[in-house]
Amino acid sequence: MSVDESQKNPKKYYKINVIGTKKLLIAIENSSVKNIIFSSTCAVYKDGYETVTEKTKLKPTSVYGKTKLQAEKLIQSFCKKNNLNYGILRFFNVAGASSSGKIGQINRGDQLFKNFSVQVLKKNPIFKIYGSNYKTKDGTCIRDYIHVSDIAEIHNKVLEKINHTNTSKILNCGYGKGISVIQSINEFKKHTKHTAQIVKLKKRKGDMVKITADNKNLKKFINWIPKKNKLSTIVKSCIRWEKKINS
Repeated sequence: MSVDESQKNPKKYYKINVIGTKKLLIAIENSSVKNIIFSSTCAVYKDGYETVTEKTKLKPTSVYGKTKLQAEKLIQSFCKKNNLNYGILRFFNVAGASSSGKIGQINRGDQLFKNFSVQVLKKNPIFKIYGSNYKTKDGTCIRDYIHVSDIAEIHNKVLEKINHTNTSKILNCGYGKGISVIQSINEFKKHTKHTAQIVKLKKRKGDMVKITADNKNLKKFINWIPKKNKLSTIVKSCIRWEKKINS
């Protein structure tokens, strides 16, 4: 799920996202499966839009986005041919950990909130910013972060709805609120016991400048009301999880 890794290892991402999807579809052909929920990404959209709808132009800048879009098309074609329902969920930036404290992110990759949570617990925390001269209010990238528990609920509700109504949908899964890297750092800094160092590095290839979700279709389709959409809630759950796995 790493844009940065996908640029460095495109064959891996093609093998998992494209070939892997093909194999899965072959496996369920002529089976009792009636619905497919696919975890896609906002990285399939063209860069530069403040807010994207499901009809916004598709033009991925990263290998990650390109392979996810290929998988989307494979699923749409397969479902049409075999009379199956699909729910393609275009995740924005998923973060946080479960309220139970049992489930959270292990793999770091280039997930911002995961990396910041790791740093918060250190004696000399370092917050890295990849690119500080983007055309945004504070010069850093803007993302739409959504709590993993809300994403889990969306999965369940979309699956129930497409199964019940015998329909297929592509849906943006985000809060519709843009948060910059600097804003994220400021929230994480509230939880540091030591002075944090901010390091500005070069932009990474494939990173989008800014993107937020238009989630009207999602809210309408499943009557969805987000439960954990405060930045402070997401950040606190990330840090709680990190403390648990490092205790």
